[in-house]
Amino acid sequence: MNLLELKAALLEAKDKFAELKQTIGLEKLNARLKTLDQATLAPSFWSDQKQAQKTIQEQNEIKAVLTQYQRLEETLETLSFSYELAEVDQEFDFQEVEQLIADFNLNLENLTI
Repeated sequence: MNLLELKAALLEAKDKFAELKQTIGLEKLNARLKTLDQATLAPSFWSDQKQAQKTIQEQNEIKAVLTQYQRLEETLETLSFSYELAEVDQEFDFQEVEQLIADFNLNLENLTI
């Protein structure tokens, strides 16, 4: 990999990430999680055990998606920083960046499934 290939991979990753944000409905997920969090605070929350379990399960699923999304966002930031470093360091080792890109693509694929 070289600087030009890294730039292309970074642009592609940014595009995929922006698309993912729309696909998973990030704003809706955050709003739904807030609603569920508020529901768990109600005094009568545990009076219906089945509904309470269903709510907790949905909360956990949303939190898992949001955690994966945040990890992807952090990886993308690392890739951007790596690109900036590679621009100024002619001895930059692209091996770690190649692995980051592979991990990013794999995690992105897992989240969209």
